[in-house]
Amino acid sequence: MVNVKIADFILERVFPFVKQRNIYKFVTDKQQYIVDFESISKFKNISVFERSFTTTQFGYGMTNENIPFSVIGTVREITYDFLIKHKPDVILAYHKHEVGRNDSVVSRRANIMKRFYEDLPSGYDYEFVGSSSIVYQKGTDISGVVEYFKEYYSDKDIDHSDDENMDYDLY
Repeated sequence: MVNVKIADFILERVFPFVKQRNIYKFVTDKQQYIVDFESISKFKNISVFERSFTTTQFGYGMTNENIPFSVIGTVREITYDFLIKHKPDVILAYHKHEVGRNDSVVSRRANIMKRFYEDLPSGYDYEFVGSSSIVYQKGTDISGVVEYFKEYYSDKDIDHSDDENMDYDLY
């Protein structure tokens, strides 16, 4: 068990993770999580990745594990690992607005992420668009990314109904 202090949070544990290409995996006591960094080829002069995470059992929905800080803390550590090893210009992280989900839940998740981003690796900063985040290298012109993000993600409910067909056996 690893104790990690992030902002005012002390996580009971950050789960160990493994990486293959741009996909990371970690396992809790109940299920496996997949964190994926997908390249967005729309941008020619900067490297932009979309970060998403899901479980193999519950997809993008609620996991009911009651360990949100440990899961989010592990996703944070994975994101930092990706930033350090790949040095992308931008990472987009959409904090999913679930159909029928109270907006306060989405806002709480975004507020937790704001606290977790307070100590990004050197040279990086973040900006929130709605309840979602853009992590970027300082000095990068992200205006086009912000517009794309607002157009593509702004307050949309994303349908992940086909997620069960994804292949998670990467390791």
